[in-house]
Amino acid sequence: MTDRPDAPLFTTPARAKRWRVVLSDGTPRTVEAHGFRVEGGALVMVLPTGCAAAYAAGVWRTVEEARDAE
Repeated sequence: MTDRPDAPLFTTPARAKRWRVVLSDGTPRTVEAHGFRVEGGALVMVLPTGCAAAYAAGVWRTVEEARDAE
């Protein structure tokens, strides 16, 4: 929230990207999300629907932007 009277009520969301998450057992997952952050070892992803998805610490190994060819 902002106290500025000229601030827009809504902002246009950025286009979601495809991310490749490799789980600790080596299983790959492709997730469409606006972005991600790591909190206490957990991977938190912001989905296009406005919700968040999380992978607990120790469950995921890597995350990278997916290439279109995959």
